[in-house]
Amino acid sequence: MAASFASRTSPALRWARRTTPSSSHLNGKPSALVAVYQLPGSNAVQAAEGVKNLLAEQKRRLPQGVDYAVTLDTTRAVSEGIKEIIETLLIAILLVIVVVYVFLQGWRAT
Repeated sequence: MAASFASRTSPALRWARRTTPSSSHLNGKPSALVAVYQLPGSNAVQAAEGVKNLLAEQKRRLPQGVDYAVTLDTTRAVSEGIKEIIETLLIAILLVIVVVYVFLQGWRAT
């Protein structure tokens, strides 16, 4: 059932079962570790948003006193990079308009 629920939520995600035993701790307390891998050719930012939305939905089903934490999100760098590119593009457009106005000395030319 978990696999069908995940595939309905985001086609970029696939549940995989690992047989490697591991133990994990978060802030000194035992915890369960769940790793989510992106499928090749899928959008990383959309896949991460799908996982976050799924976790928010499933939080209601957790017992009281149990919570989850996202400890590693590699898409934050991608999102910040996109924001920086948009900001740089807007500054460049503004500078081009100002330079054209200064050199041609009028708004009609710009």
